[in-house]
Amino acid sequence: VVRRLLEAAAGHPGVLVAAVRRLTPAQRAGAAPLPEPPVDGSVLTEVYGGFLAHLPADSRRLLTVVA
Repeated sequence: VVRRLLEAAAGHPGVLVAAVRRLTPAQRAGAAPLPEPPVDGSVLTEVYGGFLAHLPADSRRLLTVVA
């Protein structure tokens, strides 16, 4: 479980914490399968959404194009 979540978070501590919060106790214990993928858009929105919401509209548009 730890190895898979570390891979999925790609070294981003906030993403790792958000992904772990979404797991059930059985998933955290390795008794139930992890969601696939363990890190999805909703995890990224939880971590970065507040930051992005405070950016000017032009900056958000630029990030959307680059993404």
